[in-house]
Amino acid sequence: MVQTLGIIYSILFLLLASGCWLATLLGLPGLWVLVAAAVLNAWLIPEDYLVHLPWWSVGVLIGLALLGELVEFVASAMGVNRLGGSRWSSVLAIVGSVIGAFVGFFIGVPIPIIGPLIGTVLFSGIGALVGAMIGEAWIGTETWKNVKIGLAAFVGRVLGTVGKGLCGAAMVACVAVLVFV
Repeated sequence: MVQTLGIIYSILFLLLASGCWLATLLGLPGLWVLVAAAVLNAWLIPEDYLVHLPWWSVGVLIGLALLGELVEFVASAMGVNRLGGSRWSSVLAIVGSVIGAFVGFFIGVPIPIIGPLIGTVLFSGIGALVGAMIGEAWIGTETWKNVKIGLAAFVGRVLGTVGKGLCGAAMVACVAVLVFV
């Protein structure tokens, strides 16, 4: 009975980790929710239980989450700011990318498994592009520069999302190995 509960808990924890990873792709703080769940697991589950995460693994997950944030920040910053985009266009690029991620998730749903992921990443970039272009148009930036800044926001957002998503996938893989070994 205890072994069965351990397997069920392991599966539920892995599903939670996967949900956190998907939330990250939508622009939500899923990696940090996963870190919080790992901390609770390491703190509350006795060490002799099958599903206990050791504290060193929490450190690994924190490191991967920080790396994901760094990758996303650097890629996004290189997008709009590198070309001289305004703070207003940076803010609107972030808002547009979150809206785009949600729209892309639902547009991609008809394609099994990878559709929502591709839709989320692609539409997140499109949302960043549109947001940055609106921000630049609002302050009167020339059209050619407006388009360049929008494209930079698109590339930065897509690269940032992919990089952070890879870090999140590594976190889920770590959790899978740790709760089933």
